[in-house]
Amino acid sequence: FIFPNINVPKKFLNCNYAVVIHDIAAWHNPSILNWRGKQLISCLPVVLQNANIIFTVSEYTALDIIKEFGISKDKITVAPNGLSQIYKNDEYLKKSNINSSISGKYFLNVGSFEPKKNLSFLLKVYERYREIVNLTKNPAKLVLTGGESWKTSEFISSIKTSPYVDDIIILGMVKVEELPILYKNATALIFPSLFEGFGLPVIEALSQGTPVLINNNSSLTQFKDFGATVIDNFDVDIWAEKLKVNCLSEVRVDANYVSKVKSYFDWDRTASIIATTIGISN
Repeated sequence: FIFPNINVPKKFLNCNYAVVIHDIAAWHNPSILNWRGKQLISCLPVVLQNANIIFTVSEYTALDIIKEFGISKDKITVAPNGLSQIYKNDEYLKKSNINSSISGKYFLNVGSFEPKKNLSFLLKVYERYREIVNLTKNPAKLVLTGGESWKTSEFISSIKTSPYVDDIIILGMVKVEELPILYKNATALIFPSLFEGFGLPVIEALSQGTPVLINNNSSLTQFKDFGATVIDNFDVDIWAEKLKVNCLSEVRVDANYVSKVKSYFDWDRTASIIATTIGISN
């Protein structure tokens, strides 16, 4: 049996099974969960100890599990997330009209409006960027996608009172097939998340040649080897200056990095890793 999350029924705990762990952020900070989630996460040690194989989506999560629970490294296999075919097929770029309402340059953020995404910092960075390019005729807009989550009312209020509110576009939930063109036409993806077990928007943006700014934390550090710009601290001025330089230079991700992202983060490759690990011939 392979379970895609930690919700392993008790009757399976004595069976041969594999479990997929994306991250253990909720174990470190149960306050982000509701009561049902807290009950579920409390079973994590038993699920991990009894599992024959543990699949993780990043080396960071694998090391986090080893450190926190003393699990043997031999029991863990890293099978990274992959890119959907829509990021490898240019036909999808021709079909989307998502950008029809967005004129000019824009910075993009993709993800839910939740605390770990650090969107309040993102807003401060954008406002600082606007201050330092005050005389620029066509400054880049800020485009946000994703659904609202918990503890987001303060962030939404901050947008409404921002002096640049007219240039902040909230698209909400975007259709999957419309994301590639949204990434491709963006000046950069700004992704200042506090913690990620993987960080799917990062590889999606890089696959379209779009520069990505991330912080040096959790699994995000891995993307330095794939062309992302990794910043060592959450300094508003540093991030804003990076945006200014990026916008003026109009630099794109090197083609070698784009190719590397598409070949390494591939679902067929991930499936092959899983099949080999559990003893199924391809």
